[in-house]
Amino acid sequence: MRRNVIIVIVVALVLLCCCVILVAGGFYAYKSGRIFLTAAPTPPPTATTAPIPTKAPPARPTPTLAARPGRLAFGPITFASGATSDDKPVNPAEAFPAGTKQVYAFFDYSGMTDDAPWSYVFYRDGKEVLSKSLDWTGGAEGNFWVNVSDDEGLASGNYELRLLVSGRELQRGRFMIQAGKPGVTTPVGKDPTRLSWQVSAPRQPVGTDVSVELGLRNKFGQPEERYQVTCRVTDPDGNEALVDFAVEGDNWTYLRFPEDFDSGDTRLKGAYQVVYLVNDAVIARDSFTVQ
Repeated sequence: MRRNVIIVIVVALVLLCCCVILVAGGFYAYKSGRIFLTAAPTPPPTATTAPIPTKAPPARPTPTLAARPGRLAFGPITFASGATSDDKPVNPAEAFPAGTKQVYAFFDYSGMTDDAPWSYVFYRDGKEVLSKSLDWTGGAEGNFWVNVSDDEGLASGNYELRLLVSGRELQRGRFMIQAGKPGVTTPVGKDPTRLSWQVSAPRQPVGTDVSVELGLRNKFGQPEERYQVTCRVTDPDGNEALVDFAVEGDNWTYLRFPEDFDSGDTRLKGAYQVVYLVNDAVIARDSFTVQ
């Protein structure tokens, strides 16, 4: 009996020692921060497939309307002073002399339909001078002309022609009627202020109440060239005398002052200024002295 009690006591002491050891070990681990955790197993990485980039569809270019047979169109306008019997331009130009009574406008066309409404409008210096609305009668394609006229001569200025189909403008062009007097030809493309003009006047002083000869020449003028010129003589008191005359080719043209002028005389002593003008632009200057 006594032996059994001793065994029980021994076992209890052993268990008590084990508990003390476990508590002491846990307390030590807590104080030192050495807490060992068993990590849960990490699942193996799953392979991911990067998305394959897709190409955006190429942008479609904006279509352009290329000229092609059958497409509705009016071609560039050619202006001329006349038309042949087979409807071809005569003396095509972009500028016409003063006194021109009629100007023709030629143009090619395509894609038209008979009876289609169309119109043309002429403007001078921005103001409408002629407008016509018609039904087309020229067929699908070919060439055509319209004109503007005035029996007394077209007024000088800058003209513009607009061509329209069903109210939509398809073409426009411009020409000019030069200023000046009718019947005088100023060659197109030549600027009178840049030509080689020669002048003539007395280089020695002249006496009072005498007639003075003045002259003007286009040194390199061609036979077909003809310019309407205004000569203005200003006396020492500022009084002006004028005369209009023509210069042709490379010929000299002579004037008598004051006989050929609308007024003036040589009674005053001093310098007289001579100015030559074409369409109000100065082309040459000269002078003479009366004493």
